[in-house]
Amino acid sequence: MNASGHADTAYFDPIEMRDLVVDIAGDFARARAMVLAETWAVARAGGRSRFTLPRLEAYEVMALEPR
Repeated sequence: MNASGHADTAYFDPIEMRDLVVDIAGDFARARAMVLAETWAVARAGGRSRFTLPRLEAYEVMALEPR
């Protein structure tokens, strides 16, 4: 979730975020962004998986495919 538009009890349009690097523990083969409807290969090293989310508007739902 992109909380950049949240200010106390007010809500404004969030600022679009770009090129967010996601680094998570686990061994995953692919990451799928449901809102963007895109799938990416995941880089793995040291028991961690990493991918870059090219754009985040208000929210995104990610599905990670285990290896």
